[in-house]
Amino acid sequence: MYIKRLLGKSLDYIDKRFCATVIKTEIIGNACLAYDRKHPIFIREYYLYCVDLLRQVLASGGIPINVIVGDYKVKFPNRQSTIRVDIQFEHTLVKSGGRDSTAAVTGNIPIHGTRDCYLVRICNYDYLNSLDLIVDYSLPNISNIRASGEFASYTSKTILIHPLLYDADFGNSNRLGHIVTLFADCNQPRRKLFLEKSLNAGLPLNNVKGIFDKSALQKLYMNTKILVNMRQTEHHDTLEELRLLPALMCGVIIISEDAPLKELVPYSEFVIWSSYENMVDTIRSVYENYGEHYQRIFSKPGLAEVLTRMKKTNLEGVHTAVQRLRNG
Repeated sequence: MYIKRLLGKSLDYIDKRFCATVIKTEIIGNACLAYDRKHPIFIREYYLYCVDLLRQVLASGGIPINVIVGDYKVKFPNRQSTIRVDIQFEHTLVKSGGRDSTAAVTGNIPIHGTRDCYLVRICNYDYLNSLDLIVDYSLPNISNIRASGEFASYTSKTILIHPLLYDADFGNSNRLGHIVTLFADCNQPRRKLFLEKSLNAGLPLNNVKGIFDKSALQKLYMNTKILVNMRQTEHHDTLEELRLLPALMCGVIIISEDAPLKELVPYSEFVIWSSYENMVDTIRSVYENYGEHYQRIFSKPGLAEVLTRMKKTNLEGVHTAVQRLRNG
């Protein structure tokens, strides 16, 4: 079923059933690391970032173990134990009625302005819980699951990896791009209404679609003044950190719709928050005073220090998890 090629210290497995899947197995000291170089595009750059953290840990520890990242079948050239790792990238903070939430349990995180609590929505739970290690990009996601008290086994296997896809480079405030949104579907009612209001208000806003490549996104971010983040629906409320954090690392001012548990986000003080109802007015104010906001966020050491700590936390978290699995 597989074509295997030995290339130096790596093995490439090309699954003939799925030509878009190219599994690469790297031999790293005493370890083997298998991953898909063509992982689904919308999550690929974060996936490859997680793979690189695993690679660094395996290279530094001399650990005799095999690691598969993703739902892939791989035959390793040894008899070492194998651990399976994958990413939980969906929103877990979901309100009743949200997509794929019929089996979700009611959690203990209050919904602002109501007497209700968020649901705990874990898509593909059975698969994820079968893994040895679960990666999540969001501390609010993890906190929502833990607070429910219902998923002890799942949470014991979950680690946080912040999506620090770039080296921090804030560039400068002289940017040609003005205001950007990254809405894949502009016809979602709340986003469509927002875009109409922005157009009527004369905001120089451009919605950019279909850019997922790391380098292409970085080029866009480095020339953009403001990124507006807004949830697609009324129901799925986890902060979209996979979008926000890489942009912030490139010196883009983030204006985001308010999100539950935002106080848990390490860089939350460097994001400008707004309600949905006030979003157009907030954007106008920030845009008209762009230089002042840029100086406050990017010209002091605070953000750079936070990002450095997050980077350290990522690597330490992966190292601790791999050592625990090896010893367990």
